Amino acid sequence: KIRDIVDSVSGSISPSSAQESALNWVLNENSQSNTCELDDDVVAQRYILAVFYFSTNGDDWNVNSNWLSSEGECSWYGILCSFSPIIENNDSRILESIPPTMVGSVTLE
Repeated sequence: KIRDIVDSVSGSISPSSAQESALNWVLNENSQSNTCELDDDVVAQRYILAVFYFSTNGDDWNVNSNWLSSEGECSWYGILCSFSPIIENNDSRILESIPPTMVGSVTLE
């Protein structure tokens, strides 16, 4: 089920890509938590945000509190949730490196 959700968002995933890292994270998270109980849209949202994290070197951000944690994505630093996640970031380097997978999926501010 998760792979089907990810495939519907990303299509073909290249080895060693941010998409592959995000897929592995979602699959690992699912095996350790109740992700299988999450709505398909939430799984897709978490995958898309993980792609953003990996494609922008989230480990190197000044602040990345709760990112890729089991906490809801609305508690991840810089994410504001309303009807869809909003990434708040003033660093244009990060915004310029948004992968095509995310276009139209989140609002950037």
